[in-house]
Amino acid sequence: TIVAEPTPWLGGMLSAAGVSATDGNHRLPSGIWREFRQRIYDAYRGPEPIISSKTRRDTLFIVSKVYPHNASRSGAVAACERSLKRLKTDRIDLYLLHWRGSVPLAETVETFEKLKSAGKIRHWGLSNESAWGMAQWIAVADRIGVARPASIQNEYSLLCRIYDGDLAELGHNEEVTL
Repeated sequence: TIVAEPTPWLGGMLSAAGVSATDGNHRLPSGIWREFRQRIYDAYRGPEPIISSKTRRDTLFIVSKVYPHNASRSGAVAACERSLKRLKTDRIDLYLLHWRGSVPLAETVETFEKLKSAGKIRHWGLSNESAWGMAQWIAVADRIGVARPASIQNEYSLLCRIYDGDLAELGHNEEVTL
């Protein structure tokens, strides 16, 4: 069983529901948009815990993400702790950086390695990254001498085959799975 901590991508959720966040060329007023977004998020997240006390932890592979503004040394550790508490678990199997931000890559990679050493995460990976970006993360991990990203989570479906180009070639040759 794979448990992915909810990280709603509002645009995709709205599109899937056939709802448009714009009215022609006019955007919804920010107050209405904020309230609408919060209602969707609350409904998506649900009131029940993701992992119940009856769930055997060894049957789960738990994935969570950290936002780029939390990818610093202290921020990633604090975000991981919040996720562990929210998920009611002792470790995250795959901890993904949601997308690249302004924190230096080496700082984020070192922090992920610190979380691995502490037993808080088992693997780290990337989300919404390009082939060039993934190559940079791999180079930083190699330079520091730590594990490379284990996985990349980019959009991939019958309608979106962007991964099949450079990312697929890089992922295959550098052993970073989709």
